[in-house]
Amino acid sequence: MIEGKETLQVEHFLLTRFNLERNSPTPKDWLKLRIKLFETYCLPSIEAQNQKLFYWLLLFNPKTEREIFPYIEKWQKRVPTIVPAWCIKGEGIGGCVMPFIKKIIKENEATHVITSRLDNDDALHPNFMKAVRQYSVKLIHSPEGLSDNKRGVALQFPSGYRYLEKKQRLYKWTRPHNPFLSLLRRADMPTFKTVHSFPESHGSIWKYVQVHTVSNKLYWLQVLHDTNITNALGRKREKIVSKFNKTEFDYLLGRKVE
Repeated sequence: MIEGKETLQVEHFLLTRFNLERNSPTPKDWLKLRIKLFETYCLPSIEAQNQKLFYWLLLFNPKTEREIFPYIEKWQKRVPTIVPAWCIKGEGIGGCVMPFIKKIIKENEATHVITSRLDNDDALHPNFMKAVRQYSVKLIHSPEGLSDNKRGVALQFPSGYRYLEKKQRLYKWTRPHNPFLSLLRRADMPTFKTVHSFPESHGSIWKYVQVHTVSNKLYWLQVLHDTNITNALGRKREKIVSKFNKTEFDYLLGRKVE
């Protein structure tokens, strides 16, 4: 049980795919570059979270366990709730994380489960996880609750920043159903699902569950860099908004966020 846990039994799991095996081979030195990005943006953003009531599951290719494990031990000293998950090719994200999540649900007699997604080269606002939990608790206690929603409810923050690393430019971006989604479900549902369980990835989650907007504040940072596979600025770029030291992401420069 996480220290300081609330009396309401809501378990929250942050899921980050780190280097899962794909059909196509990864470029040479990809892992080394990805570790650098992770330690520059992703890891400090979770270390800076103002609420620590969650487990952070990092999903790895078991073939790289010997190479990556010394890093995991180092990261766990900064974020003690990191849990490595070694995912066999073909079992899917749900199958990989299910044993740990179900174990925590049973041990803590959880009534509800939140799964949130975060790519290993992106970052979250320091209040992101807190906002997700607070909204979830409010929704659970609302008159409608989740009693009639078997698939759960998706939670989104439509707006955030995109950071073009090479040119050090920061853009404001609004995109509903972006990758920074969470899924709230009752823990007693017979079918195990996470935020990654729906077809067509995050962009079409609205086809399968209700989507609630938690906040329109800029609560995430998507980093665009040379090793991106799918992410890039569109043809119509948003106006450059500011530098890091004028945003809530200035902790990435080592500054304390109040």
